[in-house]
Amino acid sequence: STLRLRRVENNLRTRNRALAALNAVSQTIGRAVELPDVLSSALDQVLDSLELVAGMITLGSAAGRQAVAVQRWSSSASGPYLEIAEQVARGDEAVTLQLSSSLFDSAEAMQSLPAACVPLRSRNRVLGTLLVVGLGAAGDEALDLLLTIGSQIGAAVERARLYEDAQRRSDDLAVLNEITRAVTSSLELDRVLTRSLHGIRQILHVQAGSLILLDADSGELHFRNTLGAVEAWLRRPAFQPDRDVARQVLGTGEPVIFNAV
Repeated sequence: STLRLRRVENNLRTRNRALAALNAVSQTIGRAVELPDVLSSALDQVLDSLELVAGMITLGSAAGRQAVAVQRWSSSASGPYLEIAEQVARGDEAVTLQLSSSLFDSAEAMQSLPAACVPLRSRNRVLGTLLVVGLGAAGDEALDLLLTIGSQIGAAVERARLYEDAQRRSDDLAVLNEITRAVTSSLELDRVLTRSLHGIRQILHVQAGSLILLDADSGELHFRNTLGAVEAWLRRPAFQPDRDVARQVLGTGEPVIFNAV
């Protein structure tokens, strides 16, 4: 009966610890709004609540590969673990592994540390992964806890991205309103064109750009307003009609995407 009582007490401690960790992570990421703050605070709270040695969070990049978003360990060699993150993100399943303590600790005595990598899910989509090192036990209960935490972080990542998108749209609308005011409040062409071009750069975050006007008398295209480091390139003589992208756009009334060399 004593052994059974100890087992029950240990189970209660484990469950209480898991609930406390979930609550702490939830409160921490709930206070963060911007994505870097969400990721950094979430990882720190997970490591602190579960008394872990090290960890990292990856997110899917535009190229479709996992990239390190934040990590907490002394080693900069995250390459091998990105492959693990790729495996977890593609399979949408947690994995357990053993890592050498030499990666995180300069102590002479090396030992094998239990680790786990779980997906960050939100609305049935995998947004990234959470890899942690130093689990007391890598059993089903520990994995279930990490999977739940992964879902919390995944939902927080999606909220942060939605917030960033809303902020970006708000900023873009503000710039568009400024351009509209410049166009309607001034009769000075240069002022209108300059303000419009700078507004376009703010919205699209381009390195350089130009407004090209058509000379009604000669039919030639001229760079009227330019900005950016390649201004000299943009101010070169107008293109020949047969290879002029600007003239193509003028003739078709449709946008064209091309590589500027």
